[in-house]
Amino acid sequence: MRKSTIVTTLVLAGCLGGPAIGALLSPSLSLAQAEETSAQLRGAPTLRTLTPTQAQEDVALLRRSLETIHPGLYRRTTKAKMDAAFTDLERAAHDPITELELYRRISLLLADIRCNHTKAEQAPAIEEWRRDNPSHLPFRFRLLEGRMIVESSDPNQPALPRGAEVLSINGRSVSELVQTLGAYVPIDGDTVWARTDSLANDGDLMGSDFDHFYPYVFGFTPAFDLVVSDGSASAPRSVRMSAMPFKAWRTLAWDGDRYRSNFADTTTWRMLDADTAYLRIITLVNYRKPVDAPAFYTRIFDEIRAAGAKRLILDLRDNGGGSGDATYPLMDFLSPKPFVWNKMIRFQTVRIGDLADAIETWGDREETFFPALDRFTPVMSGGFDLTPPESPDELLPRAVAASAFAGPVTILTSPVNGSGSTMLISKLRDLGRVRLVGGRSGGSGDGPTAGQIYNVKLPNSGIAVRVPNAFNAMQVGRFEPDGGVTPDVLVQQSVSDYRAGRDTVLDAARADRGAPLAPLAAPDSMPVLVSMSGNWRGVLEYSDYMSNERVTLPTTLDATLAADDESVRFAFTYDDGPGKTVRGGYTVSLDLAEEIFTKTDENGADRYRILSGDAAAKDAIKSWTLWGTGEENGAPVDVKETLTIASDELTLLRETRQKGGAFTFRNAYRLTRQKM
Repeated sequence: MRKSTIVTTLVLAGCLGGPAIGALLSPSLSLAQAEETSAQLRGAPTLRTLTPTQAQEDVALLRRSLETIHPGLYRRTTKAKMDAAFTDLERAAHDPITELELYRRISLLLADIRCNHTKAEQAPAIEEWRRDNPSHLPFRFRLLEGRMIVESSDPNQPALPRGAEVLSINGRSVSELVQTLGAYVPIDGDTVWARTDSLANDGDLMGSDFDHFYPYVFGFTPAFDLVVSDGSASAPRSVRMSAMPFKAWRTLAWDGDRYRSNFADTTTWRMLDADTAYLRIITLVNYRKPVDAPAFYTRIFDEIRAAGAKRLILDLRDNGGGSGDATYPLMDFLSPKPFVWNKMIRFQTVRIGDLADAIETWGDREETFFPALDRFTPVMSGGFDLTPPESPDELLPRAVAASAFAGPVTILTSPVNGSGSTMLISKLRDLGRVRLVGGRSGGSGDGPTAGQIYNVKLPNSGIAVRVPNAFNAMQVGRFEPDGGVTPDVLVQQSVSDYRAGRDTVLDAARADRGAPLAPLAAPDSMPVLVSMSGNWRGVLEYSDYMSNERVTLPTTLDATLAADDESVRFAFTYDDGPGKTVRGGYTVSLDLAEEIFTKTDENGADRYRILSGDAAAKDAIKSWTLWGTGEENGAPVDVKETLTIASDELTLLRETRQKGGAFTFRNAYRLTRQKM
């Protein structure tokens, strides 16, 4: 019994940051023997212990990776706080340390960054052991009103009815456990309300953050002693239940995002009544089992329209985000106008040197770690911005889908929302498109630190740390700086509603008939349009596609402001020699809130992203760079146009390039305003 007590203390103290492991051992019991005996007695995996040299090497790589790559390391916290956290971790690495304790400490440090894309994956041997060996609670739960309410339980053990409340686990109250384990949960900014939902369900880590972190803080245990209230007048009862392997735990019933589910498999819709369609999208993850998302949405929205729906309720309560290729097209079907998704994509650094040797990620490694430097623009305050049109889905204008839903839209929200789902909610709200009903979201309304996730493999422990490489700044005019989005109608499900099977959030959304929050007033485009209006004379110089020679034509431009003051009609006349007068033109319109410059002719609309070439306000053009995409000789090209108005001079230079090539001259207008 004495030996068993010593080993139990060893496991718990190592997890809680207590005395050095060696001080707890009997002189006759070696560290390796204690760890082997610990596994036998506690039902835990055999734990490796790292030497100080090994631990310090892992910690040094972790710190260098974060400080070199992470674009938001100090976005939500201070450098002083992170330096102190690194110092504490480095101090712990001066003694022998188990991989269990190192992971616990790393997870606590990463939570200080307050970025939900920055987290650690446990060592592969422990991950594999937990899949087939018991370490999880034998039930699924929701945290409602601070209470642990059972959703389902292991059918092969004493029953925990749905709606029962677990009051304590192994002698610790639920409130203590939630507070303790919540400190390890990564969140964005100050969205502390998002922690409880991650504790109950998390598709990133091992099913739920409660189950994932419990053994690291309180030790592995083969059984859980529970105090349970069945919600009746009877007194609380004690129940002992065996722990479950992760594989078995995954089979427990759960009405929400199942572990690593897929976009197409979890998207459903139905009519709630004759006028209201209900669309539920549980996840936007579309890379494990990909489908053509635009075609998928087209079918759904065509069916919704055919059903006669005049109103749409979009349920995103279980949606934590996912793939851009499923998120951006959903915006296409809901946005009231063409839009730009991201204002900018900023990187801390472009080249990471030998750190690439420790990183696993998706995509072509040469392109990922050694990109062409001309794709990026250095920023005076630090970092590098991706230069459009390298990422057209994020940085260039997108059009409204042909089958877009035009009626009122209500989105159901919750703390589960993060990353892509919160970006979608934030963007649609900024456009004045939607009403929000439900709980406060997680994530960042102004955009997450995300981009491509680098899995930094620590060589000695095997722990992999996810490090995002880009800050995706949303093209929004307003957002909550500490993270999340607050709904128009705040509704939180109570325990009594859950037990009764009442969906209070959906009921509130069906009853709500409020108007969406009005969009911010857009900058006045009229001064810009006026500056382009008038009679102009000059030349068009262009590169002949056949001969590649430069050709110059005398040209006049009549630019007429429309009656609604929202567009200008450009009418060109070209003198192509005796008897060869050619006419053409297009209409120019501006959306300065979305930074979109549009040319429309009989063939349709070409939209360009406006990037100011100088620091001037957009109420008067000095020099704008317009980015877009197009087609030349049947091949897609990137397009860059430079529009300059200086005094009474107007120039419009067009350059194009094929993928991987350099920009080449296509044409240039050089015109002078004619005095009346």
